[in-house]
Amino acid sequence: MATQTLDNTTAIDLTRVNRSDLARKVGCNPTHIVRIFNGERQPSLNLAHDIAERLNISLDTLYVSLKKNA
Repeated sequence: MATQTLDNTTAIDLTRVNRSDLARKVGCNPTHIVRIFNGERQPSLNLAHDIAERLNISLDTLYVSLKKNA
């Protein structure tokens, strides 16, 4: 379920994303994706771009979603 934030960037529910498939598609370890999604790590700009591209969302939406879902 998407939620609206004050700056009108929509967050997506990252709990529905298959982390293993995403990790394979962006070329990193699934554990790293889990840590990013849990708020334990910050992705590099390049990795964030690749993740956003694979999820078909903007970087703004990705960062808002990571903050909301952490």
